Amino acid sequence: MTSAPLWLSEHYWPDLVDGLVLGQAQRTAMVARPVGWLGTIVVPAQQTAFGLFTGPSAREVEQALLAAGPGADRVSAALHVTADHHQPLGRAL
Repeated sequence: MTSAPLWLSEHYWPDLVDGLVLGQAQRTAMVARPVGWLGTIVVPAQQTAFGLFTGPSAREVEQALLAAGPGADRVSAALHVTADHHQPLGRAL
């Protein structure tokens, strides 16, 4: 996928209806460099979204999301694992 550090953002919007959750989640794509948006998964029935980003640090991803509008409840280091990933992950994080 990428050799840059990966970050997972978690977003919880318990007071928003489904359509507004989707609208907020779409704003996660509006982050500015040095952060790069890779995609967002939305779970409308749970008013939740998870974003995947590249960036130098969790703090920079948090700041970029705040500037884009939705902010984040949490940003954590992430790994991209595929079906052809044959090496053990061990303690990568």
